[in-house]
Amino acid sequence: PAAALAGAAAVGVGVVAGPAWQERALDAGVSEPHLPTVEGMLAGSATQLLYHREGPTATVAVARWTQGGRRSLFVNGRVNASDRRDDMMTQVLVAEVPLLIAPRVDDVFLVGWGSGVSAGTALQAPVRHVTAVEIEPAVVEASAFFAHVNHEPRRDPRLRLYEDDARHILLASDDRYDVIISEPSHPWVSGVSNLFTQDFFRLAARRLRPDGVFSQWLQTYQMSFETYRSLLATFQSVFPEVLVFGSPFALDCILLGSRQPIRLDLAELDRRWAYEPTRAETARIGLTRSEHFLATFYLGPDAVRRLVRGAPINTDDNMIVEFNMPRDIARRLAETSRETFAVLEREATPADEVLVDASPFLESPERAEALVDGLTRVGRNPEDYARVLERRQAPENVK
Repeated sequence: PAAALAGAAAVGVGVVAGPAWQERALDAGVSEPHLPTVEGMLAGSATQLLYHREGPTATVAVARWTQGGRRSLFVNGRVNASDRRDDMMTQVLVAEVPLLIAPRVDDVFLVGWGSGVSAGTALQAPVRHVTAVEIEPAVVEASAFFAHVNHEPRRDPRLRLYEDDARHILLASDDRYDVIISEPSHPWVSGVSNLFTQDFFRLAARRLRPDGVFSQWLQTYQMSFETYRSLLATFQSVFPEVLVFGSPFALDCILLGSRQPIRLDLAELDRRWAYEPTRAETARIGLTRSEHFLATFYLGPDAVRRLVRGAPINTDDNMIVEFNMPRDIARRLAETSRETFAVLEREATPADEVLVDASPFLESPERAEALVDGLTRVGRNPEDYARVLERRQAPENVK
């Protein structure tokens, strides 16, 4: 018995003193060809691990890139947010697009916390409340490592933060919102994919006020154009009036949807742009004039309707995007993004067509020059935009 006890004790010591989990390996995005290899993560050649936690729903990490010093938030091995300029553009714009356009911005609902940047951006606007929902507590905790870019939104008394499922919060409450912003993880991720379905958009629509708007982040990388078109069609099936904004530089789009017609009032846009916190927020992503913001506009409602005709709808029951997207992931990021933005550029709607009164815009050479400058800043080719204007002037297109 004594020998057996000693043997058991030795085994116990071996278990306790055995090799530790190598957290860097757990945080490696092994399905991501553009990320460091597991070996690279283990060697520490690419990143310095600042934070790691296995939360209730995900493994979360924050890493500092050795080259350049940028920080990235990893969720289950995938980068979900960062302080890089391209990601910052998306994280800021997904909040700024609706806040610059919505008729009212008193009450805002945010799906997904990430780095906390989008919440911080929303709180720079003259909002009354921001209700944010993040299902993974470790993500909220990790956002402290992005305090240098997120304005520390948890310190703002206007914020109500729930660590819960967004669909549950929307189902359980009758609160109404002027703006809903959705920036969860990627559409193919199990547990996240149901935030990209017709069923979810219908639920969200019921929580919007009649003139409310829904802002949806949508990637263009690792996604075929047909998958992109399906998600756009799914969104448009609930919100018939859709504007599409985007930046080839950031490789992302912002879908702005409403059940009411959306028209941009240039005077109101300029007024909101003049609000100093908004000016400062957009300036840090390189957009210093309202024309620069208009340079991110791609498609109006009519162009969206043409583009999505016949595309399959993604629902809770069929989950076609979750099961189809993995086939796209093996393709190069730049390849899928170029494919989608080429179509968006070809079908682009000139910005003046969605303005309530376009005359100040069309009659001002200074504004035209600023728009061209904005196109360059967001990664668009001004020559492509010029071709869109030329097509509009073609005899067959002149009404």
